[in-house]
Amino acid sequence: MKNRWSDLQPQKHNNKPINLVQEVFDTSHDVFDWVKKEEKQLKKKHKWLKNLSGMIHFVLLTSILFIILLLISNWSAYSTFAGAYLAPEKLANEQKAIEGGLKKIEVTSVPNDEEEIKQMKIQRMLKRRLEKSNTPTQTLGVDYFDQEVSSVTLSVNVTPYEDRIIIPKIGKNIPLINVEQHDASNSTEWHKIFMKELENGIVKYPGSADPGEKGNSFIFGHSSNYPWAKGNYNDVFALLNELENGDEIIVYFKHKKFVYMVKDKKVVKPGHVSSLGGTEEMKQLTLMTCWPL
Repeated sequence: MKNRWSDLQPQKHNNKPINLVQEVFDTSHDVFDWVKKEEKQLKKKHKWLKNLSGMIHFVLLTSILFIILLLISNWSAYSTFAGAYLAPEKLANEQKAIEGGLKKIEVTSVPNDEEEIKQMKIQRMLKRRLEKSNTPTQTLGVDYFDQEVSSVTLSVNVTPYEDRIIIPKIGKNIPLINVEQHDASNSTEWHKIFMKELENGIVKYPGSADPGEKGNSFIFGHSSNYPWAKGNYNDVFALLNELENGDEIIVYFKHKKFVYMVKDKKVVKPGHVSSLGGTEEMKQLTLMTCWPL
């Protein structure tokens, strides 16, 4: 009976349920800590993404502003360049106008019938005057008065008063400035001289060969410039890259005409002075400008 009674006595509970609750609470704290850490990491990641997004927007905005400012500051050069592609017929018309002008200054004249009759009358009149005055006709050349007027032709090359370069392909007729008469002691002074003279056309580099002579005649000009820069030739070489092998470049220098033909074109780095060189055996012309615009 004693044993049975003892079995009916309430047993003392152990601490396992309490430990279980404590473990649950400990686990919940761990979960909360993990959630907080994840939230912090997400915030950091979100902040990083936000900073990256802001940086991308800044770069894009800066690039757009730079392109807009570049287009505005070089509007003349870029409009010329774009016009060559969007309206090629305009450039073709300019080319034809220049080629037509070149043909006009090469005068070839053959007298027609009316002119022939008029000239023959003048010849007879001069002969009579010479005979009356007993002036020896030999001093004036008898052959001149006896020749057929129809065989007399006139072929004249008219050269411009100033030195010029004409490039029909890109529709340009440009004054050529020779700076040999200037005196400068260093590159800074030469740079100022060049910038000043480029307001009036394109410049032949001092010391390079004259057009028509053996050696390299080195000539340079602007492809673009600041919109506030003085001069009417700030984008005169904007289309220089359009020249191809076989295109003609006509140079009038010291009242003589020289015709060059394009053989090569290339892009060189700033300070690449080998382009100034040449060979004493060839008559060479080099045109240089900044590229890209």
